[in-house]
Amino acid sequence: MFESEASRSNFQHIVSINRRHLNEVMITQAEKSSKVKFFFEHKVRSVDLDKKELIVTFTKEADIRVKGDLVIACDGAYSAVRRSLATQPRFDYSQEYIEHGYIELNILPKNGEGFEDCLVLSEALDACNDDIPKALSLYSESRVKDAHTIIDLAMYNYEELKDLVNHRSYKLRKKLDLFLNRIFSNRWLPLYSMVTFTRMPYHEIVEERKRQDKVAILELRGFSGLK
Repeated sequence: MFESEASRSNFQHIVSINRRHLNEVMITQAEKSSKVKFFFEHKVRSVDLDKKELIVTFTKEADIRVKGDLVIACDGAYSAVRRSLATQPRFDYSQEYIEHGYIELNILPKNGEGFEDCLVLSEALDACNDDIPKALSLYSESRVKDAHTIIDLAMYNYEELKDLVNHRSYKLRKKLDLFLNRIFSNRWLPLYSMVTFTRMPYHEIVEERKRQDKVAILELRGFSGLK
């Protein structure tokens, strides 16, 4: 268990769990439901969008086709589902590589890495009485902007770890954030705390950070003589 310095005053903490152990616990729990089936050693090769079927490869056997009311693709950077969607007219997406090539970027999203998407989707399904088309529409309306923003936050975290931590202005800003957080605990939250310990939408976090930046620049100039 790791405790954030910015959150010690209100007993917030971060729990780090081994991913393999977490997977085992989740699979064991899901297996208790008669509505859940697991298919190990199966690989999605492509999607037949006309027939609404997944084309799945299982070892050396012939491909099998799987139908479903909803497909949630979690197949990573080289997604076969995304590749199939990219063949459709007017489907547009972009992909960029950072200078170090592929690297896993973690900024410790609230409610566990990746789990907030599940939570928001679950809330949308509840709000729409499990009407999948309506729930997906609601999910997209509320989540797309935040999904784009989390990419920017992840890249900021990458730049922060790569370079910014060595800058004097960065260290001063960290101290200022902690100082103001202790005085105005409910009105001034560091970026890390907003991301990790609140349900504030990511795009609102960025706007709040911009507001803080304006205040911080004035304070740091007065404190250190920066121009």
